[in-house]
Amino acid sequence: MIELEEIYELELENGKKCTTERNMLLLLPELLDENLNKIDSYYNQVIDYDFIMPFSNGLALVKKNNKYGCIDSRGNNVIECQYDHIYKFSEDLILVIKGGKYGYVDRFGKEIIPCIYEDAEEFREDLALVYKNESYKYLDKTGKSVITTNRYYDMHSFCEGRALVRQNNKKYNYKCGYIDKKGKEIIPCIYDDAEDFSDGLAIVELKGKKYYIDINGNKVIDCKNYQYVGSFIKGVAIIKKDNKYGCIDKNGKEIIPCIYDSIFNNCGLYIIVKNNNKYGYYNKLGDEITPCIYDAAYQFSDGLARVKTYGKWIFINGDGKQVIDCNKYGYVSDFNNGLALVIKDGKYGYIDQTAKEIIPCQYDGAHDFSEGLSIVSSNNQRFIINKNNEIVRFETLNNICSSEKNKIKYLTDKLGYAVAYDLRKKEIYQVRTYQRKIKIRYNNDSIILNDEELNKIKKFEYKR
Repeated sequence: MIELEEIYELELENGKKCTTERNMLLLLPELLDENLNKIDSYYNQVIDYDFIMPFSNGLALVKKNNKYGCIDSRGNNVIECQYDHIYKFSEDLILVIKGGKYGYVDRFGKEIIPCIYEDAEEFREDLALVYKNESYKYLDKTGKSVITTNRYYDMHSFCEGRALVRQNNKKYNYKCGYIDKKGKEIIPCIYDDAEDFSDGLAIVELKGKKYYIDINGNKVIDCKNYQYVGSFIKGVAIIKKDNKYGCIDKNGKEIIPCIYDSIFNNCGLYIIVKNNNKYGYYNKLGDEITPCIYDAAYQFSDGLARVKTYGKWIFINGDGKQVIDCNKYGYVSDFNNGLALVIKDGKYGYIDQTAKEIIPCQYDGAHDFSEGLSIVSSNNQRFIINKNNEIVRFETLNNICSSEKNKIKYLTDKLGYAVAYDLRKKEIYQVRTYQRKIKIRYNNDSIILNDEELNKIKKFEYKR
């Protein structure tokens, strides 16, 4: 998006005049249909980056010239491509790296905490762990140091009000414990190894034995019978016994027997199990949803899970019932925002949960929908589309502003921005008109100047 700073009046050999910035011509009605179509093709050419990620918290990570930035849901560049790396949006701030140093910016690109740290973590529970000059600190969101200490050899981000620390004492083999948000060692450093708290419990190891403790350090579940134990996620943890995997609840009860080759648990409501290269599902109460009959299986999303059997993709619901047959597609993704990405004859489109093709398979490439938007590509150009298959960075040209009294006409988009055409780059831009009133006096139909016509311009008269 550009802003007009220097306005000129152009006079052509044929006597026509218009007001323009250097090399920019404000487009005027009445345009011929073929010209309007040509304008639309430029106008909607919105994504010009080497790399782009799906939207999250209203922003999408982009990469250009080996530097990272972010765009908003209309394609506007809100964080310039100047960083070595940008992490995901977390608790109102974004961790960035610039010149090998870590800092934090807000969602508008303003640097809140300067890039001066040698290492850093994302904000968790309103605090961020940073490292500089062989010292750890926890910062608040203004950059103020809340906890500073040289006491510990290693420190973690806060999880559920506790941060895992490893004491800086080689003599005692760097024992592990936990501090609270005041920096007090609330669970003493007595453990040989430990993990972050999750779901109210943490795994610790002492003298070769593992068990779960609560946030006060009390022993809750003894794990002496298991070869492996995982963190609790929504009340369920994966265990291994006799070289087979199962699950326990927070009472230590085995709710899924240790009979499986592998088990996959995430933050969802279902658990995937695997035996003999076939997959099935349990819910987190320990009820079997489907036996191990599928060749591939993925986590539930939007209430459905995609599975593959006999080379065909289908979707099942939470009861294990097959509800969508996708045999005409070479590939399908999980449902996100009510739509699933599909590929047919090498082209990408989207279906809804009734298997209706909402967006035809017309694109050369596409991402899953996220926050109601997706990035698609066609003819080597990238676009942001909504679920109605409408390009959404800039609105379609559709509004003619006119004043018969003053014979003033100019073309705007739906948001009231004037539209300008770059004579050199042959690209369409939006022009912010609210900062300076722009009037265009023109009696005849407008034209788009090309380089040859630009040479016919006789006079540049500076005009505010």
